Amino acid sequence: MKTERDFFKDLFQIDEAEFGNNGILLKCPHCESAEPIEIHDIYTYEEYLPIFCCENLRDDVLNNLYSGVNLKNYLKDYDSNIRRVDESTDWKIDYKIEIKEIEFKQAKEFIGKYHRHNKAPVGWKFGFCAYNGEDLVAVVSVGRPVARAYNNKSILEVNRLCVNDQIEKWKVFNACSKLYASAVRKAKKMGYKKVITYIRSDENGSSLRASNFKKEAFVRGRAYIRNGVKRDHEIIDKWRYAINI
Repeated sequence: MKTERDFFKDLFQIDEAEFGNNGILLKCPHCESAEPIEIHDIYTYEEYLPIFCCENLRDDVLNNLYSGVNLKNYLKDYDSNIRRVDESTDWKIDYKIEIKEIEFKQAKEFIGKYHRHNKAPVGWKFGFCAYNGEDLVAVVSVGRPVARAYNNKSILEVNRLCVNDQIEKWKVFNACSKLYASAVRKAKKMGYKKVITYIRSDENGSSLRASNFKKEAFVRGRAYIRNGVKRDHEIIDKWRYAINI
């Protein structure tokens, strides 16, 4: 694995003699500025924005970057988790989706903030989250089925899958299908035989199909009344998807 010092040297074609002890370019070869380049660490940010002391140095760097160089291949030696690089002026890095376990409190806060039409669940069996670099982009919550007919010891329900819709859509690419797949694998390890979930009839279900869920039934929307009290919620038709495991 190359070091950050190697990254700066290779990317900006800087000679070893021009570096200080901290690996930063000491002097611009054009204007002789003592602070020629400021750059964010690519290991921490999905954006790294160089600031140059003069246009000549900037042109040198841009010419090096765009002379047939594939940035994704160029950067993979420094971070193997990169799946795409946006070769624009802000040089955004799109990382591979990482699935991690998550605490219920954090998941509940995320769902409460970002879910478009449902509140956060009051309980669960387990959950997972998806990261793109340092960004938490999506969360899945799995628990006992809400419908009494399915509330038995062999079935679990994905009762929430929530994405952060306030960030760029490309950061969430494949996150939902990966979360569904992780939920199914966990349920199987716990001894469950089936996983179900519901989506609104106006949603396409592509992430579910990509995770091998099958459309099982159309569920007509209806009011929910418990102990004589009508629940205040949107009445909408849904599709039930399921996968036998």
